[in-house]
Amino acid sequence: MMQGFRGTICSVRELDYLRRRIAADLDPQVQATTSARHELVKNVQIMVQSLYWDDFELLIDLLLQRAGWNRVSEVGGPEKTLDITLLAPITGTSLACR
Repeated sequence: MMQGFRGTICSVRELDYLRRRIAADLDPQVQATTSARHELVKNVQIMVQSLYWDDFELLIDLLLQRAGWNRVSEVGGPEKTLDITLLAPITGTSLACR
């Protein structure tokens, strides 16, 4: 079709890519990656649900530390009113969770 039009000065090398773009279809690699991500999230959810409470608490503590929060309360053990007390050192914001 393009060869018959005299104004055409180029050819389409990636015809499959062009057709997918026109049809708004996802690239097969993108679909495979999205599927693998969903599978990973599902498996991590299963693993987290199988943790004992003290391992879960340690995981949460590590995640919060990586996010910039410092734990003020002790790790593990029961507390009377709060489960966790956190401090954001840059802003000075504190957070208490039950």
